[in-house]
Amino acid sequence: LGKVVDAKTSKILHATQLDANALTKKADFTYGTGPITKFVFVDPTCPGCAQFERYWPKLKDKYTFKIFIWSLPGHRLSPAIADYILSAKTDAEKYKRLREYAAGINTYKNTPILPVKQKEIRAKLTQVSRIASNLNLSHTPTVLGTDLKEVQIKDLF
Repeated sequence: LGKVVDAKTSKILHATQLDANALTKKADFTYGTGPITKFVFVDPTCPGCAQFERYWPKLKDKYTFKIFIWSLPGHRLSPAIADYILSAKTDAEKYKRLREYAAGINTYKNTPILPVKQKEIRAKLTQVSRIASNLNLSHTPTVLGTDLKEVQIKDLF
């Protein structure tokens, strides 16, 4: 397993430090305002993720989703799309960009990303990949409760 490093402080986090509070601070963005927190790992090029994301508006009052963009190995376009999504300034814009790509709108191709910003985003993608590895995650979409145990998507409804 790789080491999980805090992208801002460069400190190594150990698996025992990966609790709900630590994950909350590391999320790429937040969606929803509900009283129940869930951690959601998605790859922007994952068809199953896109299907799940369509239901988020129906779940936003019940859950607060802490979203992690996890660029899976072998998903060739995922890093470029993640650059586009994560370069947005607000959580609402990040969600909008995620949904745009899922809907077949390829705006990411015409949106320049500053090299400094891209380097920051790629470091974040590496961090999310390490977190996923330390949590023994194997697929997207993956939803975790605050106990860091996997929640079946069907159980969210």
